[in-house]
Amino acid sequence: MAAVGIVPNRNGLVSFLSTCGPYAASQISTCDYGVMERVSGCGIMLRPDGDSPIENLTKGTAANYFVGWGIMGELWIRYTGDSPAFLSNVWQGMDDIYNTFAKDVTFLSTACYGVLTSISHNIGEGVELGGKDYGIVRFKVLIQDF
Repeated sequence: MAAVGIVPNRNGLVSFLSTCGPYAASQISTCDYGVMERVSGCGIMLRPDGDSPIENLTKGTAANYFVGWGIMGELWIRYTGDSPAFLSNVWQGMDDIYNTFAKDVTFLSTACYGVLTSISHNIGEGVELGGKDYGIVRFKVLIQDF
């Protein structure tokens, strides 16, 4: 099986998050932070992350590659002024991300193998977008494609 590229794997990841997780497809974006302004509580932004190593597995004229696609996810959680509720949503968001990725390492057969490699939240970091305040839970995904 030849590596299919980052776009089909990204699309599979979006489908996986909306099928296996508590997120609607309308809450997930791969190209527009405006999704945060269109949802009421939280949204997910996905983007390429860091280096993606590529290794040729064959010799000769037809190349067959192993690729490790790195994708950064950001779960944006709206802060409404209620600190205990916000922190509760951060805890729940981290659990939701972890539990979603624990369900299937093939992302519904769209990837050869995918894994959640890290998850983090910096309580001191806040973002204002469109007049609303957010905290961000970041997570990294490695999709192995070959």
